[in-house]
Amino acid sequence: MRSLRNKSRRRVADLNIELTKLGFHAYLCASPSNIQYLTASSPLRRAAHAMLVTPEARPILFTSLMDSALVKNEVKDMDLEILRTSENPDESVAERLQDFPAEKIGFDELSFPRFQFFRKKLSKRKFEHRPEILSRMRQVKDEAELEILKAAAKIADAGLEAAVEAVKAGVKEYEVAAEGEYAMRKKGAEGCAFDTTVASGLRSSFPHGGCTDRRLREGDTVVIDIGARFAGYHSDLTRTVFVGKPSPRQIKVYRAVCKAQSEVLKRLFPGLKGWEVDAMARKVLSEEGFDAYFIHSLGHGVGVDVHEAPRLSARSQDVLQHGNVVTVEPGVYLPRSFGVRIEDLVAVTRSGPRLLTESQKRVY
Repeated sequence: MRSLRNKSRRRVADLNIELTKLGFHAYLCASPSNIQYLTASSPLRRAAHAMLVTPEARPILFTSLMDSALVKNEVKDMDLEILRTSENPDESVAERLQDFPAEKIGFDELSFPRFQFFRKKLSKRKFEHRPEILSRMRQVKDEAELEILKAAAKIADAGLEAAVEAVKAGVKEYEVAAEGEYAMRKKGAEGCAFDTTVASGLRSSFPHGGCTDRRLREGDTVVIDIGARFAGYHSDLTRTVFVGKPSPRQIKVYRAVCKAQSEVLKRLFPGLKGWEVDAMARKVLSEEGFDAYFIHSLGHGVGVDVHEAPRLSARSQDVLQHGNVVTVEPGVYLPRSFGVRIEDLVAVTRSGPRLLTESQKRVY
């Protein structure tokens, strides 16, 4: 608990430094992910309604009476405000904001009705949507976070192994996904990072194919995308396998995707922009004749959320930094035929990329 408290103090202090630099008098966190990050507590992702951070006072967590005991158990260096059940819960938040001489208030995410409520209730205060303040902080992981992400990746490796073992003609996609998810739970996952994909046959050409009750058939391409949530952090892993012996066309596409990923992993260093990394993969797939069928971005950051900064896309100006954790997931999707995607979770370091997922890639 002490190490978590120290981490929470440091993150709140870093946020307050940024707020002071930018001229903000307070920051309202409504994003469950940001609340988890600032409190260094995964349970508070679901238990806190909002969090108010000001450079002049202790942070305030707003929660229900039902969750107050949990919140008290998780944090010691913040004030707790129990929301009244008889009115709009944001009334309490607005009242506390009125207690501070906060003229300029930043916030991360509010629904339009909530934003309208605060703007009407605090008409003399200026609200600014500034989610990038915490996004920038979150994208650089410390060693403790990297260890948690490595543990989440190891759980995903186990889930993938179980899913691949279940791939046989006659088995339903749902059944393959269930085996993978069960294996992750047994390894300690809090849950799935996202809905598991097991897309077979023609459906493997859909990047977000999900799962159905379709039964696998001999000759199918099967894309398995799986991830675990562990200690509030996520992992993301994709492999493509075949039912039986793959055709020469399937092997050609598979090798092209593997080659594209391999080239990126050789050159993934701090200082590169997201679009430059994306272009590396596209260059390889262009040489192989498949660039027109790479129809999504190369990757994204992973951490408290399974999709966060930095982005590896054709338009991304994000600059990679030591401590970023990203996916590298080139794919080729042939319409009305099949698709192949290979994805790993990678830490960006000064000494080069560090693979967090370790599942084997089959050689064809």
